[in-house]
Amino acid sequence: MEKHAQKRQQIIETAFKVWGEEFFFKTSLTTLAEALGSSKTALYRYFKNKDSLLEAMRQDFLRVHTHICLETSQAAEGKNFEERLDLFQQKFLRFYAENYWYYRFASLFLLPNTAEGFQQLEEVLQLQNGMFPTDQLQAQLGWSEQEAPVVQRFIFSVGTFLLNRGNTKEVQEMRQLSADELLALNEKLVLEGMRGHTELQLPDFEAVERACRLEIEDLLPQDPLFAAISKVVAEEGLWDASLEQIARAAGMSKSSLYFHFHDRNEMLWKMIDNERHQLGTLFLERSREMEGFEERSYAFFAIFAWYLARRPEFLAVMNWFRFQQFHIKIPKHMKGGMDRYIKFLSDGLESGELRSDLLDAPNIARWINYGLIQEINNMYWMEGLSEKIWPFIRTTYKLFLFGVEGAGDEKK
Repeated sequence: MEKHAQKRQQIIETAFKVWGEEFFFKTSLTTLAEALGSSKTALYRYFKNKDSLLEAMRQDFLRVHTHICLETSQAAEGKNFEERLDLFQQKFLRFYAENYWYYRFASLFLLPNTAEGFQQLEEVLQLQNGMFPTDQLQAQLGWSEQEAPVVQRFIFSVGTFLLNRGNTKEVQEMRQLSADELLALNEKLVLEGMRGHTELQLPDFEAVERACRLEIEDLLPQDPLFAAISKVVAEEGLWDASLEQIARAAGMSKSSLYFHFHDRNEMLWKMIDNERHQLGTLFLERSREMEGFEERSYAFFAIFAWYLARRPEFLAVMNWFRFQQFHIKIPKHMKGGMDRYIKFLSDGLESGELRSDLLDAPNIARWINYGLIQEINNMYWMEGLSEKIWPFIRTTYKLFLFGVEGAGDEKK
């Protein structure tokens, strides 16, 4: 590599590390130049502006990610599922666990907003899925052709959920994991799921879905301000959604917003808090007569799916929340408040219906929400939300309880 190209690559790699420490929300060329022992002016000999550097970083990330996927897939040829999972963990997951700045960058900058971006993301997903081929999931583990893509997404969602611990500045109820701890936890969740020592049976899926069915009139009327926030964030994206736009959509002035919120941070958290309490209340109402843990736990999945299907504009916010909310601190007066909605998870841990050595109740709830948002978001972008979502939600539930291997006859 000639000297100019070497220096350019050094700048890119240093930017990942320096800016990654600040979660890429402080992308100062001055700070980067100081880390390189150079001047800000010198950087312009290699990149015409910060945006061109960020695009170069995006392309470099895609190069690194593609290399890892291809290397893992090649090494996995002829291997069974367990061996493939071990290779995936050692080559793929360990890399991101030990180089968090790459994962943080992907969380913020890889979500596509152009046709080219969607094409690139689709190519990335195909490479990832190639590490766990559909035909092997069918032949070795008994998953159907329809279920196999859900299984592939599940494997990656477990890893990214655990990696998100490293994306959180203020770790709340989640201790930072070492790479070895992350890999060990990932393996148990993927292979075995959360089922405890108590025997569990699958619920009557259709009956629970019917009992949890929501219509628009079942939802509380949206506060005009919350509706405006959802609308602008869904239309403009979080980082381009300005207070002026939100105020205009709500028929207010920007200054009047501060009678409601101290800043945008509190505004967004208030919206999330309002919606999650509405979700929780609906879950308690619909699951009140359900006695078995299996029914109540699937009702949690079903209510979440119905809610987002009826309020798709909130899905855009929740999708952002899943990927990009890690740097925002929760206002003290908004912490907690979900205990009574997830009591069934705490009860399941105490009774042995859920295993208690992996995650506590709040983190189990977060994991469920994370996986559901992934499946619902995938359905939403592929063909819009519809009744067709239920086979995917049911498969996600089976994976949550029994894992990829542990489902056994429960898959049928």
